[in-house]
This record gives sequence, C-alpha cells and structure tokens, in this order.
Amino acid sequence: MIAQIIPSTLRRFRRSPVTTGLNILALALGFACFISALGVAQYWNMSDSQFDKSERTYVLTQKFGIGAGTGHRPLTSPAAAKYMREDFPGLEAVARVANKREWTVTAESRRAALMGARADEDLTRIFDFEFVAGDPHRSLDAPDKVVLTETAARQLFGDADPMGQTINFVEDFYPVVSGIIKDIEAPSHFTDVPGSLGHFEFVYGWPTDLEENDWCLGTTGVTYVLFPESEASVGPDALLQQFPAFLDRRVPEDQRAAVEFEFGLVKISELQARVINMALFGGRTSGLFSVTTLLSFLGILVLVVACVNYANLATAQATSHVKEVGMRKVLGAGRNEIWGQYWFEALVLAAIAAIASLALIWLAAPLIAQVTFIDLRTGLFSSPTPLIVVAIAVCLVSLSPASTRCSSCPACARWKPSEPDR
Repeated sequence: MIAQIIPSTLRRFRRSPVTTGLNILALALGFACFISALGVAQYWNMSDSQFDKSERTYVLTQKFGIGAGTGHRPLTSPAAAKYMREDFPGLEAVARVANKREWTVTAESRRAALMGARADEDLTRIFDFEFVAGDPHRSLDAPDKVVLTETAARQLFGDADPMGQTINFVEDFYPVVSGIIKDIEAPSHFTDVPGSLGHFEFVYGWPTDLEENDWCLGTTGVTYVLFPESEASVGPDALLQQFPAFLDRRVPEDQRAAVEFEFGLVKISELQARVINMALFGGRTSGLFSVTTLLSFLGILVLVVACVNYANLATAQATSHVKEVGMRKVLGAGRNEIWGQYWFEALVLAAIAAIASLALIWLAAPLIAQVTFIDLRTGLFSSPTPLIVVAIAVCLVSLSPASTRCSSCPACARWKPSEPDR
C-alpha cells in the first residue's frame, strides 16, 4: 500500500506544485519558529549544566532598594558570603566573585585587555573547571595567586609555559600564575556574552585584609551557594526560611534602617534567564513576566496559526478531488481504505515540512549565534518536548484533508459515470 501511496502523493504535488510548495513552506516556518522559541528557552534554562554539581548550585539574590518596585537581582554584597559560612556550617561551600572589570594586564613584554575578578578559593570546589595545569584545590588559596584561561595565557605568554610567572594589572601587585583552565563552553554565565555576570579571563585570590561589613555598597558581586547532597542538614527551602533572622542578626541597624533587605536563591541553570528578566522586566521573574514563559507562549501561538493555516489550505485542495473519491468508492474501495490513503498522503507532506524546519534551523543556527550568542543546535535536542509536539502536530494537521476527502458521499451521489470527466 505504501508503494502506491508515495507515487500518488508525488502526482498530487506535480498537479499544483506552487500551492502545495508554499503550504509546506509556511508550515515548515511555523515548525521552525516553534522549535527555535522552545530551544532558546531551553538554552537559557540549561546554563552551566556541564558542571557536575550544577544541580546543587544556587546563586544568592538580593532585593536591594526601597519599596515593592525593586526585584530580586543575583548581585550581593561580599559580606553575605563571609557571614553565611559562619552561620550556616551545613552548606558544602560558599564562594563569591567580585570586582569584575576589564583590566590592562601585562606579562613580560606583552599586554592585553582581559576581563578579571577576584574570587574565593571555594570557587573551584563548586565549579569543576577543566584544569590543564595547576592544582584546582590550591590555585586560589592565597591573594597573590591567579588562574588564567587558555586563551588569556596565550595572549600574555604565547607558547611559553605561564606556570609560576607573574602578571600585573594593579600597581605594585604581581600575582603568580597558579593554574590554567580550558575556555568555558556555552551555555554558561562564565562565557563572553552580553549581560554575563560571571565571565572572566583571569581570576585571582580574595584579599585577606578586605573590609567586609558594608551591605549597602559594592552589591556587584555574585555569591554562589553549594548545598550538600543530602538536604537533611540544610536545603534551599530551609535556608530561605532562615534568611530574615540572618539579616536581622548580621546587617548593622543603621544600614537596615536605610535600605530594605531581602535574600533569595536562584538555581544556577536559571541564572541566564534571570539576567534577561532583569533587563526586560526589572527583575520580576514570575508569571507572564518570565522571558522563557513568553517565548514558549509565542512559539505555541505561531505553531497553532501555522497548523490551522496548513489544514485550511490542504482541506481546500482536497475538495477538488471529489470525483476521484467517488470513482474509488464505485470501484469498491472502503471508507477506511480511502481515509487511510489520503491521511498518509497528507502525513507525508506534513512530515516533509517538519524535516525542512529542522534543516532551516540547522542552516540558520550559525548566523543566529553571531547575532544573539545563542547556538540553537545546543538546545535543539537537549529536550525531546519540541520534537514530540511537532510530531503530534504533523499527525493532527493531516486529519482534516483526509476527513474532507473521505466524507464526500453527497458528491458521490451526484457523480454519474456517463458524465464526461472534466
């Protein structure tokens, strides 16, 4: 039966190639928009998933301001990490990255503009960066140690071995290179994309003499919290409940009187989406204000419109084959046989549109990545949900033209064999 249906489908395509081709193209574009929208949302929600402990890693958020108009932002004072280590010993690790900016770095006779920041030594305990040189556990255990990415090391030292060498980016400060890590791959908030909170090309140890009791100023750092594998001691929900008492206990009274403080937590995989929400919605991340929710809604809307449009045009084409259906019934074909044939024909055309949509996404992905810094190919197959929805849509949009052709009994009654076939 399939051997007969495929040639029949090709004959129908040759009868009206322009109309059928445009219909398939419109459906393919609808599928591509839907898959891309969900792919971008999935991409933002899988940030830093390459790290082994990402499921247990959270970022501390702070509502910093006066009044209800301010939202939670993943930027906190360095003082938070200091006192959280003391007050919550059940946490596996707490680390902070702060003072992130572009520095002019010199090494020997070379100079480069690099993004750098200071960080606690537990940063390498929370994130298992791929070290190509150095000890991950001791690379940031002193203020005069610095870790470079491979790209930064090549810029500063060329093909020479950078380990044990010194760099300079602040007057009278010459930290020693204690580790080299591979460049971090996307999706990650450590990569060089617009709005990235954690991107760095070098990171140096946290100064031991730094004053850390100002909760109002310097809220430009990122505080990472690693929860233990067992939440028996402390988990995200339990920690959230203890934050009000923690802030009352640790924040000086004069600072609490001037500014409203409130802490929260966001999972590391959701951090990139939170940053986008900060830019678009002022930090509001719930309900319809979530950028991933809006993307999913728009993707579904485009999919529904494309499917309805395809079904209507395919049904209109199906009504032009009334005499053919009548002839097949006269020759003894059953309703189920006719329905199955025309449904399979419509299914083949819709499946061609689905395959074409994947090809469009794959071809356009490099161009989109240059503009948006998002590689759709990374999130395309990370979740089967978009592809399953498209497969269901392919089956459903094929039902309408098949049912229209098969329900042409009144037309069959009007058709007479003696009538010339026009």
